Amino acid sequence: DPAWDIYDGVSMGEEIVVVGGSADDGRMEILSKSGGVNVEAIASVTGASQIGRSVLFRDDYAYVGHTEGELVVWDLLDPIKPQVVASFVPEKSLETQQPMANMRLMEDLLFAAVGAQGIRIFDVSNPSRTELLASYEGQPVVDFVPFNARLVVAGGNGISLVDVSEPKKPTGLDSQINLTLVNGSEPRAVVMNNGIAYVADHGESALSLVSIQGEQ
Repeated sequence: DPAWDIYDGVSMGEEIVVVGGSADDGRMEILSKSGGVNVEAIASVTGASQIGRSVLFRDDYAYVGHTEGELVVWDLLDPIKPQVVASFVPEKSLETQQPMANMRLMEDLLFAAVGAQGIRIFDVSNPSRTELLASYEGQPVVDFVPFNARLVVAGGNGISLVDVSEPKKPTGLDSQINLTLVNGSEPRAVVMNNGIAYVADHGESALSLVSIQGEQ
């Protein structure tokens, strides 16, 4: 449907969950790929007050992050009839909210990047009782990746580490690593492989490699 934009999607077996929206409304669709090359929508949820920006799927539940910082948990056991089982709405005014654009799962914890407001940490051990445990607001966050009870965080003009071994008390570890990218470039994405952080940025260097093996 050209009337709405898709911002993220995730596969869940024979189905695909996609989220997005238009200028006025949010939207989530469940697509069936059982027909091979012919993908069809088997469920569509519209009228949400916020546009979906990111989605994760685990154990029949979809976690959808929205443009104004809301997290909505959907039960997709019956993908034709998705049901909301939990939601989190930020307390701050909507004018100050940042989009929940990146999310990652680490065991029973869900981490969500919310731009200038840092990272939110949720307990999703019981999806229907999803609970906010803490927020880390040490720096603006563009992207991040979990790594051995830590988060490698890209934001500002470099990367840093956040200790999340105690999820209710996330702690910045800038004394251990606090890399400023070449020419003060701003990072846009980070991935990990074998103890190496690969940081893509907006500057001339394009890609920076950082060893974090000593933090294992």
